[in-house]
Amino acid sequence: VLVIPTANLHFDLNALDSAERLSSLEEALLMCGNRIVPLEMTMQDVAEKLAFDIGHFNQAGCVNAKVVCVETGTDKAGIARANLFGEMVFDALQALPPSVSSIHPYFDPVLKEEIDGIRYGDDFRVFGGKQAEGAIIVSQSDDEVSFSEQLDCRVANLIPVADIGAALQHITI
Repeated sequence: VLVIPTANLHFDLNALDSAERLSSLEEALLMCGNRIVPLEMTMQDVAEKLAFDIGHFNQAGCVNAKVVCVETGTDKAGIARANLFGEMVFDALQALPPSVSSIHPYFDPVLKEEIDGIRYGDDFRVFGGKQAEGAIIVSQSDDEVSFSEQLDCRVANLIPVADIGAALQHITI
């Protein structure tokens, strides 16, 4: 699992081809793919950087990641990798220092209801979101949550995709 750049992940955008550059730094969509990050980075390193992107300033800025496409594949093994990565991102989000991010003091009650509404279904796996600690929602298909426009308060949706090209359907500019 590897990541395309955002403001907080210091990669060279000019080194990417035009299709990979489609992800604007101002978009709340982040794409994770197998061709972008140096091989020496581990899944844990990427999870920590993504957690920073999600949680920085409690996700109050327009540059924070909210919907994240993860190139893990969409077969059973790919979904399992996405779930593992989602759990790693959630754990890294909880470990962020208070100077970067903390439990959200005014967690949106409507967002909490949406999270509770999908928690026990088969379409999404939810890590966290039981109180105000934030949450990582991993889609169990290539569909994003219906409430993606409401993601805030350190809540992000990871979407497994077969390849980075499939992630382009999730970009709304």
